[in-house]
Amino acid sequence: MLWLEYLVISPSYELARRYNAGKLTADDEAKLPADFDQVLAVYEDFGDIQRELFLPWWREKGRSLCAFKGAKPRVSKLAELKYSNERLPNPSPRINNYIEDKWIEQGGQNTILVAIPVGIPKSQVAKQVGAILGKYSKRVKTLEHPEPKYSLAGKRHNSNILMRYINVVVTRAARPNAALWRIGAATKISATYSHRFKYNSKIVGNDLLYSRNSLSILTSRAFQRGLSISENAARGIFPSHAACEHAVEPDLSELSERFRSRRQWKKDNKVDGVQK
Repeated sequence: MLWLEYLVISPSYELARRYNAGKLTADDEAKLPADFDQVLAVYEDFGDIQRELFLPWWREKGRSLCAFKGAKPRVSKLAELKYSNERLPNPSPRINNYIEDKWIEQGGQNTILVAIPVGIPKSQVAKQVGAILGKYSKRVKTLEHPEPKYSLAGKRHNSNILMRYINVVVTRAARPNAALWRIGAATKISATYSHRFKYNSKIVGNDLLYSRNSLSILTSRAFQRGLSISENAARGIFPSHAACEHAVEPDLSELSERFRSRRQWKKDNKVDGVQK
């Protein structure tokens, strides 16, 4: 999920999106990085994530790109049917979720759905289910577990820190003229210094000068790391804040508008966390 969020703020990935949409301007073409082919290859796999919610994207693309393929087949409980005078039970959503998730993960095995009335003797259940199963082939598809095309870089990952870096980049883009320490205070980037200030704190003279300078340094570092992570993500490497040789400098006002637009789209297209 965080990989996608970093692609949202990546200048290189945005150029790839515009390239594929045929919307590159002359200024955009002048910014194309030397390794743009590598960015385009990642875009071809991940797609236009500006208008995507994570779960639908994961089911359609992400799982095949980033996850091990295959899980051991096992019996699963799908739903309960309970009688009610008010309405009939509707197991369809749970069945659909099973098909989209577990059934695919288990290799799309030949599967039957049976209704087992609760309360009848287990011996009868076993006998009757056995009779049904006897009509089908016992062959189980062989599951392969190849390495995913995209794997996380390194072994230590801190999602909280990664989210803080994104918040710093987005907040900085929205408030480009604000002092860095104010951005650090607003995003709580430092457990040591951020709580000593508020974004709109009034500073008199050298009041807490050391703390402000330290917070500014930490905020600048977080901003640069966030951008580096986003640019490496656009090249298939995540998470890594190593210097990206061909990183594209962001247009902060454009980045802020792009992020705001996506946030509004997500708000308009989510009902209880599910895409309309």
